[in-house]
Amino acid sequence: MIPPSEDASSRPLRLVCGVQSIFDPPGYAAEGLRLTNSGDRDIDILSGKQGQPWFHDVSLDLRTLSGSPVPRKRDLEGQEISFEKEGWGLYTHRYVSSGSLRPAEYLDGELLFYRLYQLSPGTAYTLTTHVTLQTSDGPMEVVSNTVTFPSMPK
Repeated sequence: MIPPSEDASSRPLRLVCGVQSIFDPPGYAAEGLRLTNSGDRDIDILSGKQGQPWFHDVSLDLRTLSGSPVPRKRDLEGQEISFEKEGWGLYTHRYVSSGSLRPAEYLDGELLFYRLYQLSPGTAYTLTTHVTLQTSDGPMEVVSNTVTFPSMPK
């Protein structure tokens, strides 16, 4: 995997995220993701299972502005709500089971993360997204930009 400290300009894949909308109630928040091949050659992106979108293996670092991690919501049994079952909207322009991403091409996706985290009205947050991809160059961790966004007041 590419370590996060490596110079981002030498990475062939670039991940950009942006919080698209926040409404309260019910505290809806969606994150748009764009993965771009910023290199000079094709990169094959492989899927572990048929039908999974390219953004399947993702983790979020969601924090308050003071740096405190935001707790995940829990189900009736006290377990953290799962990304795969509850968190992902399947809104993407391209699913990748196997295929090449040519230079300057990009893939879009969207994550509905309000279901996963306890967002508080009137609090500002930062969000950084990590995606692990299986590529023709081997496993690659891609880290997005960090976005700051407020939740709406009550």
